[in-house]
Amino acid sequence: MLKSKYYLELPPPSWLSHSIEVFWCQKLSEQALFIPQGVFDLLFHCQPICFSRIGVSQSIEHIPAGASIVGQQISAYTLSSMHPQWIFGVRLKPFSFLKQAFMSSLEVKNAIESITQLLSHSGYLLDVLPKLTHFDQDNIDISMQVIIEKITPWLHTQFIANDFVISPRLRAETNAILNARGDIKISDMCERFSISKVTLRQHFLDNIGLLPKELCKIWRLNNFLLYSQSSTQTLTESAINAGYFDQAHLNREFKSLLGQTPKRYLSSAESQLNQGFQATINNRFIGKYDPF
Repeated sequence: MLKSKYYLELPPPSWLSHSIEVFWCQKLSEQALFIPQGVFDLLFHCQPICFSRIGVSQSIEHIPAGASIVGQQISAYTLSSMHPQWIFGVRLKPFSFLKQAFMSSLEVKNAIESITQLLSHSGYLLDVLPKLTHFDQDNIDISMQVIIEKITPWLHTQFIANDFVISPRLRAETNAILNARGDIKISDMCERFSISKVTLRQHFLDNIGLLPKELCKIWRLNNFLLYSQSSTQTLTESAINAGYFDQAHLNREFKSLLGQTPKRYLSSAESQLNQGFQATINNRFIGKYDPF
C-alpha cells in the first residue's frame, strides 16, 4: 500500500484484479503532473477539472464534475482544479477498457472524456460524489474503502468478463518489454517471436492500444526516474543504466514526454510530489502490479 498525506493506493479485491491494477486517491490542489504509464484511469471528481497535455499548445480541456476516463497517454499531462478537491481513481488495465462498447480506446488516447452521462442513470454518482465532497483526509484509507464499496458493483458489471483470457503470446510480448524495462529493440522482439514488424504493431494496437515502440519509451522513462532517485549515480549513469545511448538521447526523449529536461524536472517540486507514482512503477517492474 502506497500512502502519503495527500495520496493513497489500495489494491482491488482478487475478483477485480484481472481488470483493475489499483484504486488510488489524490488531493488535487491547483495543478498536478501525471507521468505516462500506458494504462487507463477512471476518475471521479466532485468539482470540474482541467486536463492539459504537456508540450501541446492550446490543449486545455474543461471537464465537468462527475466521472471521466483518461486514455493511454504517450506524454505527461496535468490535471488542475480551481478549488482543492479529492479525486478518486481506478487504474484500468488496457484490455479491460479495450473491450468496452461505449467508447473506443482511440477516442481517448492522449485525451480525457467525461462519462458522467453513462453513469447518470445508474445512481452510482449520487453515491460516490458526496463521499468525495466530505472526504476525511485524516482517515484516507477508511474514506477510500467506503467509495470502493459503492463503486465495485458497477465495476463488476462494466469490466468483468468471465470468458476473457489473455493469450500467452500477448503476455509474452508485453512481458518482453516489461522485463527489459523498455530497453529492447523492436527488431529483437520480431526475431524472438518470429513475427514481422507490421504484425507486431497491429497485435499491440488491437490488444493493448499502444504501439510497442510507445510502450518502450514509457517504461524506459519510468525506469530512468527510478534510477535517478539514487544519490550515488550521475544523470548520465542513470541514463545509460536505463537504456539510453547517452545523455543527449535521454534529454531528447525526456523532453518529448515531459516537456522539460530531466535536470529541471528532478530539481522541481513536481518530482518530489510524484514519488508515489514512481513507487507504483517500481511495483509494476517487480511484479507486484501486473499491468496485463
